[in-house]
Amino acid sequence: MTVTISQAPASPSPPATRRPGLILAVLLLGTFLVTANATLVTAALPATAHGLGAELPAMLWVINGYLVAFTALLPAAGRLGDRYGPRTLLLAGLAIFAVASAACALAPTGPALVAARVLQGAGAALLTPQALTILTHTYPPERRGRAFGVWGVVAGLAVAAGPLLGGAAVQYLGWRWVYGLVLAVAGLAFVLSAAVLPRARAEAGVRPRFDVLGTVLLAVALVLTVNGLLTDARLIVPGVVALIVFAEVQRRRQAGTPLIPFSVLRAKHFVLMAVVGGALSCAVAGMVLLTVVYLQSVAGLDALGAGLVVAVGPAVSVPFAPLSGWLTDRYGGRSALLSGLLLMTGGLAYLPVAVHAGAGWPGLLPGLVVFGIGMGVVFAPPSILAMSAVPAAQAGAASGTLTTLRTLGNTIGSVGVGALLQARFAATLTAADLNTASHLHLAVTGSARAGIGAAVATSYLLPVAVLTALTIASAVLVRPRSAV
Repeated sequence: MTVTISQAPASPSPPATRRPGLILAVLLLGTFLVTANATLVTAALPATAHGLGAELPAMLWVINGYLVAFTALLPAAGRLGDRYGPRTLLLAGLAIFAVASAACALAPTGPALVAARVLQGAGAALLTPQALTILTHTYPPERRGRAFGVWGVVAGLAVAAGPLLGGAAVQYLGWRWVYGLVLAVAGLAFVLSAAVLPRARAEAGVRPRFDVLGTVLLAVALVLTVNGLLTDARLIVPGVVALIVFAEVQRRRQAGTPLIPFSVLRAKHFVLMAVVGGALSCAVAGMVLLTVVYLQSVAGLDALGAGLVVAVGPAVSVPFAPLSGWLTDRYGGRSALLSGLLLMTGGLAYLPVAVHAGAGWPGLLPGLVVFGIGMGVVFAPPSILAMSAVPAAQAGAASGTLTTLRTLGNTIGSVGVGALLQARFAATLTAADLNTASHLHLAVTGSARAGIGAAVATSYLLPVAVLTALTIASAVLVRPRSAV
């Protein structure tokens, strides 16, 4: 089956909104906060491990605990936005995010930090789909491409700024100030959102109930599966069973108010673009994690230097995102989608070659630049086309589902790459070198340096494979736009 990608305005144009530019700017601050937060923390991971005396498995939970909470609560957050209004949920999410950031900064132990990160993920889940819903209602279909293009610029800047700001905070202030910086931005975002965002509630007649059972089942499935990948493979099967039960519960609740309405999933544009978004997030998460480990443990860079190098790709993406949005508005998304995927795949495939060659951090730059151009080109089409395929009354549920699948991709990328990296460490390193690698020591030498470099190079192949499969599938399933 093929899918024709077009800018079909399935939902009616939203009413004219005053101050759309100001509303967009405030929403972008929240987007910047959540997006930069992920790469901020990744850049600080080695310093955090050293400060708390924790090993790699525990540090991976600093990332994955956040992502599991984020992913599990996103569908419910989208539905709650439909019920109580996106502005209310966005402000609640910002408040929780700020409190959790303070708890992260003060965490005395690794488990305390993981618990605070779980709470931070819950706050991020509440606010993220609301921004997409408000943006969809603020701009009519013929102007959304430009708005999402600007959103792409800010997202690219956030991904670029995260490692840079995180590295600078670690270098000059300490890893706890990474979370202090996040707290300050969350406070500013809350004040501005309360002052600027419209008070409009959900559309009349839309009063979905909170699906507690569905939320719990999804959370249990994710926790079991992530634990299975990172610590005990026996937990994977129960995790899959919980996911199947979740799907069956959702099927039976379709006549009422399900967590994920299957009517949204019947829109071919939406499903395809949601899968694309998830796979892209998987690739970016894997790239950032592996590159940070390589730059600090093998290439010998400090946190700030590693942040500068990782920031190259996202920074390069910035000028291409608005161009991609404009082209999608005018010509449809297929060309931008395939071009961006090819560039991202080629750039990412270059990185393990450079690592094997022992080229150091300068050798990574060509691949990061090409990867970044691809990020900029491919960012806008999935969001534009997915949201144009659903009616306005389901915008909250659709944005929650879309963001859930993206975050699930991020989780899979982080967990999958982390699990593969641990497996390669165990298979190729001696006991002494394995201890060095597990504690994420900086600037290692000798056999440990060579072993970690080889493990990183092999682990890069997982996100490369994801992007390759996605490129082939998109080329087959997506046709050029036809007349609509």
